Amino acid sequence: MPSARRTNTRSTRPGGKPVPSSVDLDTIAAEVDLEPFRVTWKGEEWVFAHVESLDSWEIDQAQADNDNIAIIALALGEERWKAFNSIPIPLGLMSRIVDDYTAHCGISVGESKRSGRS
Repeated sequence: MPSARRTNTRSTRPGGKPVPSSVDLDTIAAEVDLEPFRVTWKGEEWVFAHVESLDSWEIDQAQADNDNIAIIALALGEERWKAFNSIPIPLGLMSRIVDDYTAHCGISVGESKRSGRS
């Protein structure tokens, strides 16, 4: 009598979709259109990279800390963040940037632990 095959319960995702045996991340990354988020402030355009194009380890830490300003800083890049952070911006406008950026990227973060001018 043939032995019974044990079903691998990890071979399907919820909803019955099969889990691939390998994933080509280079191909997946090339196929995704990660449009940046743009803000004009004081006559200058500020371009924030889409959150999905940022380093996952840094984003994970910022989200764990509920630090939406850190996410915005990462998205702008170190040099541009220094320039942006040197220009006074009212809290209501910084909140708008954070709200619109997170909506653009489809993410949710908690309250910032620091003001917009860190």
